[in-house]
Amino acid sequence: MLETSGDDLPVPNKVINYRIIATSRVHAYISKYIYPSFLSYSEFGLSFGVLSKYRVNKIIGFGKYSTVFMATNGKKKVAIKVFKDVKEITIKREVFILKTCRKLSNIVQIIDVVKDPKYNSISIVMEYCKASNAEILENLSLDDFRIYIYQLINGLYNLHSHGIIHRDIKPENILYDKKTKQLKIGDLGLAEIYFPLQQYTTGLGTLRWMAPELIFDYKFYDYAVDMWAVGIILYVITIDYNKKNYETLGQMAIAVSEMLTPSEVLTFIDKYGIFIPNSLLSAMPQVNFNMWPTYIEHMKPKFKDDDMIDLMRKLLVADPQRRLSAMEALEHPFFDKVPPEFKEINKKHKLKHSIMVRANAIKNNIKKRNI
Repeated sequence: MLETSGDDLPVPNKVINYRIIATSRVHAYISKYIYPSFLSYSEFGLSFGVLSKYRVNKIIGFGKYSTVFMATNGKKKVAIKVFKDVKEITIKREVFILKTCRKLSNIVQIIDVVKDPKYNSISIVMEYCKASNAEILENLSLDDFRIYIYQLINGLYNLHSHGIIHRDIKPENILYDKKTKQLKIGDLGLAEIYFPLQQYTTGLGTLRWMAPELIFDYKFYDYAVDMWAVGIILYVITIDYNKKNYETLGQMAIAVSEMLTPSEVLTFIDKYGIFIPNSLLSAMPQVNFNMWPTYIEHMKPKFKDDDMIDLMRKLLVADPQRRLSAMEALEHPFFDKVPPEFKEINKKHKLKHSIMVRANAIKNNIKKRNI
């Protein structure tokens, strides 16, 4: 068994004695079709464009490892992500995945990769999109929020059906134009290709949005971690209750146990054979109290919708094998009222993707399995 580091894959790692070594129930082997020769990001070469054609205007975002600037190329606005103190192989991973996502709907598009010889820094040039946050989402109408969530899940379907887990879904990484209602998933810096029976690093992402398998250190996770994050977005935006800031995995573990009931969480832990220390076990709630009636009571009136509540409950499931996939979520009745123009893009992509997968399977003479 192998574990992916934050930089590359694969690297040897000790065997973890889980009771179940899970394989994703959707798109489990798609990476073998799309990337049949993939071995390591280190083998992926970077080619650089002309830095001087971009004029930087202002900072529009920043993080621990990068700063994002708005710039122009002639009259065209672009976003430039400038990396700082980041290994080149980490940048290669992000560029590789962004190039894989070219022409996929609801995913931010890469335009160029440039290098500043003065500072020896590498930057990714992407299409410019308006940023978003939880406050903007809270002010949306139910119908506009429905369109937002539909596009988010559609973008995740596009990623997952290309063998990619995002691993850091949260409002700040989702670009949304309130005027046009267009959404793009951004910041693929933690995104990773999914291979079955592969161990992945669990200490990634932002605490509030982490799925139970990440919180409880189950390394054989898959696309389902992204779907949990969608469920948390639904919860945080629509339910005005218990919005705490969590600073440790232990605090998150207790919060998830309170949300889902300890019995559901412990059933998940026992099923997969996950070890948790006695200190955490004793800190978890001792009584199985169903909090959902309380959550619904605190739901903002404009968001009280039976179908949305049902979708939320089917995403916020401890066991990733029972959580809705992106495709299943797109078929949920909550999205029946999404305008046709937003659904048409999804239909065209699914047809194109199906043709591409079959062509690759024939080309590489690989037996088709569970795609």
